[in-house]
Amino acid sequence: FEIEAKYPKLVQKVRGMGTFLSFSCETAPIRDALTLKLKSEGVNQGPCGDRSARFRPTLYFEEKHADMYCDALERVCKGINECKLGYRESRLLAFHLKPQISLNLSTHGVLGFW
Repeated sequence: FEIEAKYPKLVQKVRGMGTFLSFSCETAPIRDALTLKLKSEGVNQGPCGDRSARFRPTLYFEEKHADMYCDALERVCKGINECKLGYRESRLLAFHLKPQISLNLSTHGVLGFW
């Protein structure tokens, strides 16, 4: 919930328990940009609903992986927040990140923390 207070446009309405976590973003394009950037960091998180994101960890998940997720989410939120994204800018960021995602998948294999 700390990150929700720090980046209110990016992370809103955090809900869930354990590995069943999700949160909403201000807009769908911001959610898409956040999700794509997290995937480039190795985090398996996907869109859910109109503007929410759902964490989708692998079956093997320990406390150290939760710390890794929080660190990755913090880095991505900080990077996107520094861009001061509006609706149009977040759509452009999501569009430009797609080639990086396919490159990351082809060089690193399956998404995950390990």
